[in-house]
Amino acid sequence: MRRDVEIGRGKIEGLQSQKLPAKKVEEGNECGMMIDAKIEIAGGDVLEAFVMNER
Repeated sequence: MRRDVEIGRGKIEGLQSQKLPAKKVEEGNECGMMIDAKIEIAGGDVLEAFVMNER
């Protein structure tokens, strides 16, 4: 989200916490992410994560 407007979607390909690979990071903790997206992420953007399940 940029200025409260969704500008695109992507997929989290990798996640790190304390420079180590991680499967999850608790809210409020810093992390690094490898993201597959068609847009360029800029400082100040808000990333919202959710799980999509196929039926």
